[in-house]
Amino acid sequence: RLYFRFLDPQVLSDEPTFAQALADLGVISDADSATERSLIIESARRGSLLLGRPFAEGTFDFGDPAYLQSIYEMGEEQRQRKDLKDIRPARGSADSIYLNRAYFGVYSLMGMLQAKIRAERPTL
Repeated sequence: RLYFRFLDPQVLSDEPTFAQALADLGVISDADSATERSLIIESARRGSLLLGRPFAEGTFDFGDPAYLQSIYEMGEEQRQRKDLKDIRPARGSADSIYLNRAYFGVYSLMGMLQAKIRAERPTL
């Protein structure tokens, strides 16, 4: 439930709610500097919007290679950003990491199959 809140447009658009959702998952903490907090929130929001797009649109075409390419590009960009690499300690729960990887794997498979799906946000 904590993870799936990131599919809710109200959570994504409300800064304090979004920050609290990140704190609940251990992604941000009170020990973070303002700069670190801002970087993490911006990165998490961007990722949540991108990975949540199939749920936001309702009917989604994974056959469009631009979508998976945008996921790859975002991952590569974040991997190379020194300011994000310098933030310590590592963030997020094992469940969050598992879910992100699982979604990425499923999305990749649907891209290979050029699947068109109907997606609905889970009710919480």
